[in-house]
Amino acid sequence: MKNGHCTFENMMIGITGLIFGAITLGNISAFTPDFAASKRAAAKLFHLLDTDSAIDPYSSSGKSLSNVNGHVELKEAKFEYPSRPDIAVLRGLSVAVQPGKTLAIVGESGSGKSTVVQLIQRFYDLSSGQINVEKNEVKSLNVQNYRSILGVVQQEPDLFNRSIRDNICYGLASYSGAPVTDEMVTDAAKEANAHDFIMSLPGKYDYIVGERGSLLSGGQVSWTGQSNSLRIANNLLLPFRNNVLRSLGV
Repeated sequence: MKNGHCTFENMMIGITGLIFGAITLGNISAFTPDFAASKRAAAKLFHLLDTDSAIDPYSSSGKSLSNVNGHVELKEAKFEYPSRPDIAVLRGLSVAVQPGKTLAIVGESGSGKSTVVQLIQRFYDLSSGQINVEKNEVKSLNVQNYRSILGVVQQEPDLFNRSIRDNICYGLASYSGAPVTDEMVTDAAKEANAHDFIMSLPGKYDYIVGERGSLLSGGQVSWTGQSNSLRIANNLLLPFRNNVLRSLGV
């Protein structure tokens, strides 16, 4: 400024710009760990998306079941999770469920109860042995068609922050794309004994349940979540036992 290279005004603009630039750089550096974590998470996500599943749910191959009576059989079923191949979860389980009958699998935590349900859903394949449905090995069945006949009742259902009608519709939606009618929604709620409590709510079936059903009680969340599963189960219902199911006699 003394030699006339810049004015006082220009000098203050430059200094101010440097100060604010340093402040911004300091603020950005605080997020550096988050940037690194996001980069690692993105790499894992893209790796997962690029990985071909051994069980392709979109495959058109396999036999489709048109008439299901509810016969399920496990023969010498052995299984270890891919992430823990050295720990045997099932060690030759053999059991058969006849049509119209109920099988209760009871045991302590980690004994393989949920694993059996996941194997029947064919989220995994057995290490050895067979799972047969209507005398057909599940590996020979079309995955999409097979899963469409299953109804799974979770112990703690997750609900969307939408109306009760919408949450039931999501479970009733079919692979064919056929529209879900109000009559179907009402029938599903009645089968799960949820209709009476729904009608007592303000807005009834249009009542917004909140994030993960936060505006409903625990029992009401279970009733709502089970409305779709009990209805869509063509003939195979796979419930995780809780107090609500106990009152239904399931």
